[in-house]
Amino acid sequence: MKEVVVAAIAAAVVVACADAPRGPSLKERMAAQAAAVPPVPVAYQPAVAMCTDTSEAAAMRCADGVAMRAGDTIILRLSTVGAAKRVDNPQEGDGYRRYYYAGRFGGDNGTPAFHILDVRNYEGGAIELINAATGDSLLLRGVPILSPDGARFAAVEEPDACELASQLEVWRVTGDQPIRELSLQPFDCDANTGWGPSDVKWRTRDTIALVRNRLPRDSTRRANGERDASPALLVRSAGTWVLDTASSAGQQRKVRADSL
Repeated sequence: MKEVVVAAIAAAVVVACADAPRGPSLKERMAAQAAAVPPVPVAYQPAVAMCTDTSEAAAMRCADGVAMRAGDTIILRLSTVGAAKRVDNPQEGDGYRRYYYAGRFGGDNGTPAFHILDVRNYEGGAIELINAATGDSLLLRGVPILSPDGARFAAVEEPDACELASQLEVWRVTGDQPIRELSLQPFDCDANTGWGPSDVKWRTRDTIALVRNRLPRDSTRRANGERDASPALLVRSAGTWVLDTASSAGQQRKVRADSL
């Protein structure tokens, strides 16, 4: 069933799955948690449509007839000329690839449209965005979270083998390929030091709320999955993203995000 979600404060992508029944993936559980609280409309900025579904066949209806599957191949008919194709490789090993169509976003308010693919490989998985006009491709390590005006999206790398998420990125949507404005890697997975981001949500088109998680020193709490958490904001000011830990924590501490 096709669902159209009007993104305002936050939007999260529910990744696709094959038509055959399967358990929810980590990306789907993350998206379901983020969608538990309905977004609140923001009056001053336009709404951007995002269409997704957990069934690949239903998600393809989001593409208005330009996405289809032929056996092991996903075919995306581009709005300019030609088509983009992704072919599954079920052979176990480094070359293993499975593609699932998850939906699309953008295409209104002057923003380009992007197809969303859930890519499964021997390392785990990724999200691939494909420009619906040019076929240009971008791989992300996490589910894109669209800003209220559709001009940017954030993506948090999933923990996988790490105990905490290790990367947070912010991308600006352009006519061809998104441009990365920010890449934070605050958690060292090998040394288990630093902090990992979670609960990332857009407050406005220039402000992102998040939670900074640290591993507790107490081994029992750590084994129980507990985390030392504190709120923070990422604020875009004068073209620079700044991490603000003072607004919520009551401490006067601001640092340039690109210095972390």
